[in-house]
Amino acid sequence: RSKGDPGQVKIARIGRERYAFDLAYARFDDEGELRQRTWYVARDGRFEPVMTAPVHYASDGRAWCRYAETTTCEGETTDLSYDLRIDARDADADAYPVTVTVRGMRCDQAIAETTHALVFDPATSTHAVPQALRIPADDCRSDAPSSSEQD
Repeated sequence: RSKGDPGQVKIARIGRERYAFDLAYARFDDEGELRQRTWYVARDGRFEPVMTAPVHYASDGRAWCRYAETTTCEGETTDLSYDLRIDARDADADAYPVTVTVRGMRCDQAIAETTHALVFDPATSTHAVPQALRIPADDCRSDAPSSSEQD
């Protein structure tokens, strides 16, 4: 559900002799959007993904209230940016170091900026994305019923 927004493809140099197709795309739903990127490399006559990481995640926890039959509604907003950096200072490196810095707000609270390294696995030629960079799955919802569910 991209709402007609086309994805973007760029070439990324990820090592001395390593290049990847950097595909950026977005998904939208009633509560927010997820923009992410996947790197693909040509291997054995096909394109294979070697890394998928978020670029931006925004969720309005109150958006679902449009469908509620009451005016009371609880929900929290999340707005996270994931800045990916390729460190090509050592031009002769087989695989360049890659980091992702996360900043923004989670469940209406500012989060501390954190930087995570994507570890390159030479055996598989992939970049491991740590669990800390996964999109929040609970979207700030508690297990307790909201006031709109109680009305």
